[in-house]
Amino acid sequence: MKPSDVPQLFDNAGQIASLERQIEHLKGGGGGGTFGGMEARVARLESDMEHVKKAVDRVDGKLDSLIASVGAVASTIATLDERTRDSSSSKTALTNVGAKVDVIEERTKHLPTKPYIWVCLGAVATVSIGVISGVMKLLS
Repeated sequence: MKPSDVPQLFDNAGQIASLERQIEHLKGGGGGGTFGGMEARVARLESDMEHVKKAVDRVDGKLDSLIASVGAVASTIATLDERTRDSSSSKTALTNVGAKVDVIEERTKHLPTKPYIWVCLGAVATVSIGVISGVMKLLS
């Protein structure tokens, strides 16, 4: 070995270390640190990706259906909210009608009853008959 070969030796040592790191990195992928079987591994990954694509498509379809369902639920909630507001106004209207009925009941308490009217009619009839009898006696 010549003194001029020493820098090249250090360069080779750096390259060797770099290659060893690359080999260690390859060992984690299931290929045992080699490129052997790479085609099979890539084919398996492609096949798995097809399954993933199909699963994503199914999820996408379900998501579209879910969005439509959420829209329908929102519409139903809006309708129920509107009906509740209508119900509140109906309750207010019924309360107003109830108050008016109370006023009418109070007024009818002071009106004459049927027996009182019959008694008054009887009295008027009796007085009328008496007056007519009296006038007829005067005229005869």
